[in-house]
Amino acid sequence: MEIIKVLIVDDHTLFRNGLKKLLESMEDIEIVSEATNGLEAIKQVTITSPDVVLMDIAMPEMDGLDATREIHNQFPSIAVLLLTMYDNEE
Repeated sequence: MEIIKVLIVDDHTLFRNGLKKLLESMEDIEIVSEATNGLEAIKQVTITSPDVVLMDIAMPEMDGLDATREIHNQFPSIAVLLLTMYDNEE
């Protein structure tokens, strides 16, 4: 079984910790790092080389959409899944 390396990016500590706890219970997932904004996410992607980034959209300093664009430009093989609490489909 191949381990999936995951980076969690969210500015809400409680949500980030809950998601981390859930994912840590899965034997084929390894949380390689966490970040609280898009700038930190890009830095952590460079350092940890995750397979998947779980990215919040609304964050301070750099939002998830801008960070996702930058990650896809620099690291096209890394999958980014956007997470949001918004109920609007825009």
